[in-house]
Amino acid sequence: MGDGYLLGVLLGCFVVYHPRIALLGLAALLLSAVMIQALKALFPIARPVELLQTVHVVGPVLRYGTFPSGHAAAGMSVALTLYSFSPSRSLRWFLLMAAVLVGVSRIFVGAHFPLDVAAGMLTATLSFALCTGLVWPFIEQHVWQRPAWDSAFFRALYYMELLAGSGALLLYSTLFAESGIAGAVVSSLIIIVTLPRFRKA
Repeated sequence: MGDGYLLGVLLGCFVVYHPRIALLGLAALLLSAVMIQALKALFPIARPVELLQTVHVVGPVLRYGTFPSGHAAAGMSVALTLYSFSPSRSLRWFLLMAAVLVGVSRIFVGAHFPLDVAAGMLTATLSFALCTGLVWPFIEQHVWQRPAWDSAFFRALYYMELLAGSGALLLYSTLFAESGIAGAVVSSLIIIVTLPRFRKA
């Protein structure tokens, strides 16, 4: 959970249902990733495994770049995007709780300190607020609210999403994802959701 690439592909699949969700979410996810990497470069702080002797790490053992948490930021970026479009109050609470659980899981697997997670979530919130203020007016004016299958540009976005989902399943989940099984499951679900629209494309 919280894998930026997989979450990006997940947001991309909304292009076949509500393209504005996909583009706003991807913008927020990309901006938060840039901000996170800039902060990591400014604050090259050692991770818990490097500073504490009793930490048991689940997954790859990374030693530096703990502040802030990129996974927590990615999870919160997606949650805030879907939250802003959700018609259901219970679904909105579920999305926020899922984002918090992604952050907490980064502490439990020994990858981050609590402050890293809080900073990652705060960075994502700031990123989403910037995208809502600066990018959303452009999206609202120029991007289709519903899938525009007669548009060549829209179909190109759709094909890119299918390609990204296939790449996540065949390459990314097996070579780069922290959990190959989880990556394969998420990628498969994304393809299952997106592929039935292929005839329209």
